[in-house]
Amino acid sequence: AVMDSLAERELVANTIEDTLEHPREDLREYAVCLYSAFSANEVPKLIFGLLGKLQVCPEWFKKLETETGRKTIYDEWVMLCEEWKQVKEKELLDAVLLFRSNEDYQKFIDTIAANYDKFSSGVQELVPAYTELKKADTKEEILAAGIKLCTIKTDYRKGNKIIDKVVKDEFKKTCDNLAKRFSEIDFTFYEYDDPHTQLMLSVMQALYKITAAVAEKVEAKKAAAGYLNFDDLISSAKALLKDEKICAVLAKRYEYVLVDEVQDNDSSLTEIINNLAGSNEDNLFIVGDMKQSIYRFRGADPKCVQNELFSRFPSDGKVTLDTNFRTVQRLIDAVNILFTRLYPEGNEEHIPYEPVKAHRACCPEDAGTLTLLRVHKEGRAGTEPKEAELLARWIGKKVAEKDLLVEDENGWHPAEYRDFAVLVRKNGHGAQVKK
Repeated sequence: AVMDSLAERELVANTIEDTLEHPREDLREYAVCLYSAFSANEVPKLIFGLLGKLQVCPEWFKKLETETGRKTIYDEWVMLCEEWKQVKEKELLDAVLLFRSNEDYQKFIDTIAANYDKFSSGVQELVPAYTELKKADTKEEILAAGIKLCTIKTDYRKGNKIIDKVVKDEFKKTCDNLAKRFSEIDFTFYEYDDPHTQLMLSVMQALYKITAAVAEKVEAKKAAAGYLNFDDLISSAKALLKDEKICAVLAKRYEYVLVDEVQDNDSSLTEIINNLAGSNEDNLFIVGDMKQSIYRFRGADPKCVQNELFSRFPSDGKVTLDTNFRTVQRLIDAVNILFTRLYPEGNEEHIPYEPVKAHRACCPEDAGTLTLLRVHKEGRAGTEPKEAELLARWIGKKVAEKDLLVEDENGWHPAEYRDFAVLVRKNGHGAQVKK
């Protein structure tokens, strides 16, 4: 029988609880290690989260059992942290450059400079610090000036009536956000032999050992009850299709193999498809677009699909769908410009972009316009209300001016409120637009 996700979750939760409360003799020291490092509520959650990853990369976790392996993991960790830090520094540099180019903030600082004696010493420090940021040239100089400016402690009670309160609040919020982001990359690497590093590796090993024991118990319980989960269905099918006799029987039963949304397949599904299709070049039909691969967090591997499936087809066996039936040419032109830059020739993903054309004919020349509304971004949070307000104002303006044309069953007419649809990232964002 196939287990649903709720039944499986209950089985896993009960097994984790039993393993932690009654650990085997060889697991007791690992359980003690985990409870020494984390709270009683955190330990089961960590094990639950690690279970899936344990199956994806078991060899990595086995490195924790040897000194050489632990040193390798440490070196990999340091390298990844350095790469992460470089990425974050680049993002911070872009944010600081945007911050110093803000005209409202420049006027804000100019107002403080013009009324210098009317402000507290902390606020006064903003003037030379901002000037230093404006003059900074190299990456190092810009980041150094940025962190110096954003960590100045300010008190605006003195001289508060002179400055624009809205700009002041935005300036302070931006500074606080940048200061937080600077603090995130301000860390020190402990040496491999340092007690902190050894404790981290010991905790990771303990977590691996306990999780591996839980996984073993879960599989034993499922086998005893005759249950398979959805991942088991895939792994079992993959194992069965390694048998040439089984593949031969299925080849006679199924004349053709048709696969849609193939870009979302992982390596196991790709192997299953290849084994089902066999060596026959005329029985496989797949539909997919590597640019639409959105399930990589679930293991989707578009590169594997390209290498293992797309390579089966000769050049004349591939059909490119280059006609869009949903919109008009002016919007398609904008899409072509954008995606040609996102997927340049020879890109790292090896995903080509072939420009498309629109099928729909457009009567008015200005139908199908594309307008970019830019919102000043202050980090990841806090932009949705501004986006909602900006969008609502733009829609109201277009309805009032009647210069945006839309098409319905009665032909072309100036857009009314009922003609607008707003796509949002989350339901909560929709409520903000509606407000």
